[in-house]
Amino acid sequence: MAAKALLHLRQADFVPAERSLKEALALGAKNPDFILAAASFEKDPERDIALTEKALSLLDSGSQMAKSIRASLQLTKSMKSRDRSKLSSPYTAYSIEASLIREPNSQQTGQLVRVRINRSKTLSLLLDTGASGFLIRKKSALKAGLEQEG
Repeated sequence: MAAKALLHLRQADFVPAERSLKEALALGAKNPDFILAAASFEKDPERDIALTEKALSLLDSGSQMAKSIRASLQLTKSMKSRDRSKLSSPYTAYSIEASLIREPNSQQTGQLVRVRINRSKTLSLLLDTGASGFLIRKKSALKAGLEQEG
């Protein structure tokens, strides 16, 4: 089941991927990557937290992945009463210009976008099309009048 779920995820076929991940979990999957993938489909915050904690328990606690998951888990716990996928203001389409980030060998490694949040000073954010949110320095967030989470 877990291999089948991975195949569906690679093909961006999310409905069968979610079904296969849930079946793999029911059969006792012990691969942290699969458990985290299943958690990413979870709509119930309590279940998301439980699955993420299960995956975390299977990792080396000192690993970079474990550190990252602990930080994400802290954020999920602090926001569990809120729907992170819901915009707090009406959706508005924008065209934005992105700057390429290049390695010394000229290989493109990412894109930066310049943004202003709540009329604050302009910030450069790394564009990540797969992210469900973004991180900025605490000092910049406070200046922009943003609420701290996690």
